[in-house]
Amino acid sequence: MALCTVTGIVYLPTGEPARSRVFVFIPATRSIYPDNFGGVLPDPVWVKTNRDGLLSVVLLTGTYVVQSEVYSGSVVVPDAES
Repeated sequence: MALCTVTGIVYLPTGEPARSRVFVFIPATRSIYPDNFGGVLPDPVWVKTNRDGLLSVVLLTGTYVVQSEVYSGSVVVPDAES
């Protein structure tokens, strides 16, 4: 288990960047909670894209439910070795 920085541009279904949108990352696996890792991360993790649609967030490896006004789904943050 490690801390990973996830960075990328988020696009709307129309193909345009998701500018200034808030995304909420909620841990879906009990084992990735910060107290089990010894790290300090908010739960859930809230992050907002910039004016270009760029999202950058630091997460522990594991599975997250991701929600926003434009997206709802899941995301897997792999270990650095994978």
